[in-house]
Amino acid sequence: MVDEELDAFEMLLAAWRVGRHADLGRAIEEISQERLKDSKLEEILDALPTKLKESVERLDSIAFWPPDPRIGSAIFTMLKAPPFRGTSRFYRLLFEILPSHLDQRSPDRFSEAQEAWEELTNNILARDLAERARPWLEETGAQRTLSTPEKRHCKTIIRALRQGEFDGNARNAVSALSRALGSPKIVHAEAHRRRRDEKKRHEFLRAIAADPENDEPRLVFADWLLERGEPQGEFILLQLKEAEEGLSRHERQHMSGLIEQHHRDWLGNLQHVLLHPDKETKLVFRRGLLDECELPGHYGSRKWGREVLLSMGDPRWGTVRTIRNCGGKEQVALVNDPCLSNLRELTNVLEWSAFQQLSLGPPRSLRSLGLNCPIVLDGPDMNQIAQGPGLPELRELHVTIEAGYYWRDLLIGGAEPSCLPLLAGPLGQRLTEATFPCAPNALGDWYRCLAAFPDASLQKLRLNITDVNTPQRSQYRATVFLLDIVRSSDGSWPTLLIQCTSHPQLNKRLIQRVIGLLDSCPPGVPSQLQIANTLTAPQLMINAAKQRGVELHFSKKNAPRQKKKRSKLPP
Repeated sequence: MVDEELDAFEMLLAAWRVGRHADLGRAIEEISQERLKDSKLEEILDALPTKLKESVERLDSIAFWPPDPRIGSAIFTMLKAPPFRGTSRFYRLLFEILPSHLDQRSPDRFSEAQEAWEELTNNILARDLAERARPWLEETGAQRTLSTPEKRHCKTIIRALRQGEFDGNARNAVSALSRALGSPKIVHAEAHRRRRDEKKRHEFLRAIAADPENDEPRLVFADWLLERGEPQGEFILLQLKEAEEGLSRHERQHMSGLIEQHHRDWLGNLQHVLLHPDKETKLVFRRGLLDECELPGHYGSRKWGREVLLSMGDPRWGTVRTIRNCGGKEQVALVNDPCLSNLRELTNVLEWSAFQQLSLGPPRSLRSLGLNCPIVLDGPDMNQIAQGPGLPELRELHVTIEAGYYWRDLLIGGAEPSCLPLLAGPLGQRLTEATFPCAPNALGDWYRCLAAFPDASLQKLRLNITDVNTPQRSQYRATVFLLDIVRSSDGSWPTLLIQCTSHPQLNKRLIQRVIGLLDSCPPGVPSQLQIANTLTAPQLMINAAKQRGVELHFSKKNAPRQKKKRSKLPP
């Protein structure tokens, strides 16, 4: 095409962007295939799809392309026959790009794509197509219709471009259409600006995640936001000021109002993962950005699982240091997302495979990990996990089992703790605090285990003892005792703190349980026993402690009261 024909083609694109007419979109695609095969856009679209990495790079190159019916047709072709399965990065880009390139053919195309997706299984795109498509189609339907003269000018230009004879009538039609449309430039400049700003926002967030302790990148990001009139810029400055010098009462109220009104916008794609429609979830912003979050817990929803996968790669995850209530099948992929580079604490992980992947994967900065799942620690891969390079900074490991597992299915039992390979490896030697389930008669085994590693960094060990002496043996057992074994400065373990979680008071039966725990310990340990509960028969516990040479302590509020002797009054 010569220059004047290219200008005419651009004018057809400008007219399509105004009305999104189906016939005009088809004509543009036909002319492009016949006479613009060597254009950059045609080369990119012809190469899609290819290998996953190359396909993502090609989609990135057209992410900010002006609205074009050729891009919309190419994307719908891929949606009708999805080239990849479970690749969130590729399909997230596809859905980000598509809304700008819809036209009046889109409703029928969405129906065809949905029919194709229903035949697929285990595909993240096979759900909620109508929910995503509805707002896009409504926006497309709101486009203004071309007037009759504008349609006539478009037909004249199309006829001239197809025939290759660009005469005076075609030139006049281009001029008239240019005057009618006002400009052959991009009509949807606002949508283009939003996509450009989102890309710039991601660059700022990546810079902040690369140096999370430095406030300078946050100040630069806040200035950029204030230039665009976005309230998050003011919020970042307020939280930075609060961390340094504090805020006045009026400023704190204003900051609370900002986060209550705009937190959804600040979360972006993460709002579909972190916000539950029926209950509140805990979100903590520190120094202006998301620092701590709680997953809402509707793990059975396939829609939520798809949103988790679509949110992976979002740089907003980069400032998150704590994720609470992390459970379900999707957390395995989520916690291994490279964007979560600053994650320090992860709690309530419900799958053992997540711990395996974290320990055996690339090094991460995780310092505290909470598992709530049945684990077989003496399996063939236990030594590999203990030697794994993935958790070099882990200092706290808390393993708990909710009601639903028998004590014999827990981590410890018999004559030797089966967690020995874990504590013997580099991972266990770095721990300063740990929590494990424990069988009722295995406290002595734990003391012998601790004595086997005098050079370990462990300072506190908490054990969960499950009650197996309940009348209904077939029912699930609940944790009854929490035992804290505390290390002293000389490396010994003299102190044992016992707290009953199921009863506020220890009756005679439960006191006998405590005495049984002491009997299972090696001689000389513990030398100090602290009981956090009140006792109905304190003298029974006092006598047992004296017989075993154990120094007994009660918490101040639960100490047994001494009966005061009544003084005899003179007659």
